[in-house]
Amino acid sequence: MYGASMLYVLAAVLAWKPGGGSPRPVRHASGFLVLASVQVLLGIAHVPSVHLPLGVLMFGLSVLALARR
Repeated sequence: MYGASMLYVLAAVLAWKPGGGSPRPVRHASGFLVLASVQVLLGIAHVPSVHLPLGVLMFGLSVLALARR
């Protein structure tokens, strides 16, 4: 998921800068990368009480972003 988040940021930047699109997807992708980073840190720290709900939230946000396209 972390790697996919980094690819999402890269794709958003490439669509925005050279393509002249909106910077909005870059902000969304960056926010998702921050959430993925927190998710990784919580997983390493063995904090399942926050790690699992954050994973569900990220899944929901992914579905929402997919449905908006």
